[in-house]
Amino acid sequence: VVEINEALEDSPELVNENAYDNWIAVLKLADLSEYDSLLTVEAYQKHIEG
Repeated sequence: VVEINEALEDSPELVNENAYDNWIAVLKLADLSEYDSLLTVEAYQKHIEG
């Protein structure tokens, strides 16, 4: 974890209002090839909808 969004400590509901502007954390991958296995927004939505 490189950075956390400290604004969410006082107002965690912000992440539900706009997940892109109110991010939770910035991560640095140890192995950049892992990036390729992450889901896109579209793939994640499909996954959670079943």
